[in-house]
Amino acid sequence: MRQKYDTSVFACISLSNGIPVYTQRPPILTDERCKITVCLPQIGSCADPPAAPGTAHFCEHAPLLGTPSWPHAVAVLRTPRDDGGDINANVGVERTVFFVTGARDDLPRNLKLLGELITCPLLDEEQLTEERSTIIREYHDRADDPKSIRDGHFRRHFYRDHPFGHPPIGELTIIETMTPAAIHQFMGTHYHAGNLAVIGTGDLPTDAELISLLEVAFGQLPYREPFHILAPTYPAGGSSVEIREPQLKSDFLMLIYPMSKPSAKIQCAFSALANCLGSGPDSPMAIELRHNRRWAYQTTFADFIVSRHDGMFRLALKLSAVHFATATDVTMELLNHMHEDRWAQVKRRMQLRRRLTFIDPVGASGRVVAALVNDQKLRTIRESEAITDSLEWADLETCRRQLLAAQPIVMRILAG
Repeated sequence: MRQKYDTSVFACISLSNGIPVYTQRPPILTDERCKITVCLPQIGSCADPPAAPGTAHFCEHAPLLGTPSWPHAVAVLRTPRDDGGDINANVGVERTVFFVTGARDDLPRNLKLLGELITCPLLDEEQLTEERSTIIREYHDRADDPKSIRDGHFRRHFYRDHPFGHPPIGELTIIETMTPAAIHQFMGTHYHAGNLAVIGTGDLPTDAELISLLEVAFGQLPYREPFHILAPTYPAGGSSVEIREPQLKSDFLMLIYPMSKPSAKIQCAFSALANCLGSGPDSPMAIELRHNRRWAYQTTFADFIVSRHDGMFRLALKLSAVHFATATDVTMELLNHMHEDRWAQVKRRMQLRRRLTFIDPVGASGRVVAALVNDQKLRTIRESEAITDSLEWADLETCRRQLLAAQPIVMRILAG
């Protein structure tokens, strides 16, 4: 059971300086928007200087404050938005993204704006000082968010001194002292053709027209060797830690199963197993911990995350510490008794949901970013669906047995 139209059929072309350009032209256009995304697949907080965590995040904010043709932040933001478009940026551990959307007629102007953000931002000291206050506010907002607190402890314990070990927003002392010179140095080091990829989705012009516009915007960037981060090492299997966090009002229990990065099919199998075990209000974990025992409010307890270097099956339970031991036993019992009927049910639901879910052609660029960061290759939506459809219970059973035989890393985060 598939969608009528595949909205993620991609092609790849290149600029003269080697920047790859991935394009997606849907067979059925639902509107006149197009979106251009500039992705730096390995340049996120993992590229922060060791003594300055948070530099990549500040560099995501700084270009939006002004360029030679649009010298103020308001001008940058309003230029595409006044015509119904948008412009923004975001940063993660292993990637930085800038994007602009708008009508195809506005593409020359929007690409000029995006090009200036990447190649020649003004980095005005007065505007940077004002933006620093905004980033400090963001830092405090994240410091008050339970999930951010939990994930911060997870990163520090799991990755330790590796660059993955700090959150993208960095440290408050670094934010407070960031200088234009430090931003120039970081961008000069990492914002080059070897680290960039461009993604175009939606109502795009011809390849020749698009390449011509992109050459003007990004063709002057020099090519240098791409940045590579060393693969992380982990705490010894079976290690555990208990942390007291005064900012939290709820306790958390995390069971973490790290592994070498699996194949695409095994990634899908672990994700499917997480879905079967603990995703949704009628999953076995939700029924037992939320409905039967009334210990938890959440409905998603399990996930599988993958990066360029590794894979990780995680169980995250937000419930009182007095229930930690019993909840762990219950979870292992549910995993131990997982049956192929559950996978048949979940698989059928996923296939049916495709018929009811519209995948925005412009929004498909997010899938490309994830693929570039994690797998360095692209798959169409149908190819990804085909991998999931090919899964048999035996594939999930292999993953299930691997987890049952493993000793997880246990994190107990106690509130107060």
